[in-house]
Amino acid sequence: MDTLYWLINTQTLGGMVVLAAFCGALVTYIFMVRWIAQGAQEDHK
Repeated sequence: MDTLYWLINTQTLGGMVVLAAFCGALVTYIFMVRWIAQGAQEDHK
């Protein structure tokens, strides 16, 4: 457990994990907004 604590609290590795999580959330948000916008433009016949 001590190794996991060290890995998360190391500035470089912890920052990379936070950056990866943020980028993943941002990409997911962008794709969801595009999906919603495409659905709003579709004709319902």
